[in-house]
Amino acid sequence: MIGRAPVDIVRGTLGNQVRRADEIRVGGSKIRFGYTHYDSRWCDDYFYYPYYAFDPYARASVCSPWYFYPQLPPYYSATRCYVGTYVWSPFVGISYTWSAPSRSYWGDRRYSDLDYAIDDIVHAFEDNDRRAVSRLVPRNGRVAIIIEDRYAYSMNADDFYDTFMDAVYNTRTRDYRIMDIKTSRDGAAVWARHDYEDPWGRRTSVYHYFRLEQEGRDWVIREFGTNETRW
Repeated sequence: MIGRAPVDIVRGTLGNQVRRADEIRVGGSKIRFGYTHYDSRWCDDYFYYPYYAFDPYARASVCSPWYFYPQLPPYYSATRCYVGTYVWSPFVGISYTWSAPSRSYWGDRRYSDLDYAIDDIVHAFEDNDRRAVSRLVPRNGRVAIIIEDRYAYSMNADDFYDTFMDAVYNTRTRDYRIMDIKTSRDGAAVWARHDYEDPWGRRTSVYHYFRLEQEGRDWVIREFGTNETRW
């Protein structure tokens, strides 16, 4: 396990961008420095998102929700994130029974738009499905980031899209399992377990949370969270 995510990061100035994979201890807890990619030839510029931070002491930065993935950069530049007055609380709703639609019959009336949106979440990770990601990420507004049951900040939808794509394309997913779904008048919440192989060949699990809201016929992500333990 990587350990708790340091949601509050010390401020400073940015140094040279090189591939980094060190760890330091602060108050008995390990703090991540950089990342260890599967490909030893990988460099920072290959990522979709251009605003990663690798050293929590180098400049104003915030913890990424992908902090628990050692092959991904652990921080974002704080200038790309917004805190404001967003109020987050655990989702309350009624249980929803989901069956994965057959992708051979897209648009089958036996399945709802929500069924297809949840299917997109699974296929985004299991199949590196770019179209699924495009359908899930809103075209405007912001996405709230939840880390270990706490609201951290919000980011523009375009920024979230790039970071989501980096996670999908740079993670060796072994299984993506939907654990629970709830719905209410305000939308839907999905909890999932992501099993993946880390850069050292170990199978690791991270838990995901999505809050989806309906915009037209589309269900899009308005909150996204991660946790090393089940929600």
